[in-house]
Amino acid sequence: MLDLHKLEIFLLAAEKRSITATAEQLNMTQSGVSQHIKDLETALGVQLFLRGRRGIELTDAGMLLQEHAAAILRMVAEAEHAVGDLRQQKHAQLVLGATPGISTYLLPDWLADFGAAYPNIHCDLRTLTTPEILHALDERTIALGLIEGELHESDYPKYEVRVLREIEHYVIVGKQHPWWDKRELSVAELNGCSLVTRQPKSRTRTWLEQVFCQQGVAIHVEMAFDNFESIKRAVISRPWISILPDYVVQQEVTLGLLRIIPISDTPFKRQMKVLWPRRAPLLPAMRRMVDYLRSRAGG
Repeated sequence: MLDLHKLEIFLLAAEKRSITATAEQLNMTQSGVSQHIKDLETALGVQLFLRGRRGIELTDAGMLLQEHAAAILRMVAEAEHAVGDLRQQKHAQLVLGATPGISTYLLPDWLADFGAAYPNIHCDLRTLTTPEILHALDERTIALGLIEGELHESDYPKYEVRVLREIEHYVIVGKQHPWWDKRELSVAELNGCSLVTRQPKSRTRTWLEQVFCQQGVAIHVEMAFDNFESIKRAVISRPWISILPDYVVQQEVTLGLLRIIPISDTPFKRQMKVLWPRRAPLLPAMRRMVDYLRSRAGG
């Protein structure tokens, strides 16, 4: 029978691609880690790793075991937590991380309604950038992450990802802008516009620049901020534009301070996603939250 502790060591070694790094993280000796892996190889009758100067690499058998071992440990953890919650009737605590738009403009109402439906689940919310969310998931300091943007291709193997909905972005203008009475714009009309947007190297800024480049549109960034409130204040007070989701500006639109203008020919769309580490169990409280978010967001 496979030993769960040995499987945990094997999975960490498969992730780290290094016996040394695995031993350091587990506060074990390198020989101890190697022995546990050797015990697994003996029990299964196959070689799990290829050893080389640059570390270790999974064999085909190792990759197969990695997939099944991760599933086994998730199921064991889910079972332990589910039975423990039932036995002790504990109040669950769920820590979420969300990018600024979701955290500021959507989750306060959503989490209040969730709390009314599930009073035994206490939710804490942290506002983080996408890279910070991924790091927090890796460190297990948050259970679930919600992002509005893109993941790198290398991120997908590490996380379970569920798309909640598509987020369309619109041109946002204030009363001082000549487009105030416009009902629609083409992407070509944005050429040469004065834009207020997020800070350089943020994933939102990178995404916008990529879309403009693909469409052959040149823009002039007048100002850049690390938060939506400053962006909105700048657009209200100057004849500049921004490109934002509608939920970010609902209050200002209601007050007549900003106007939303759809882009007709090339909609600017991103995806709202919820994610968690692939190796982490989807505990009952997490599952309830994921199901609720998918229902609330319309995904």
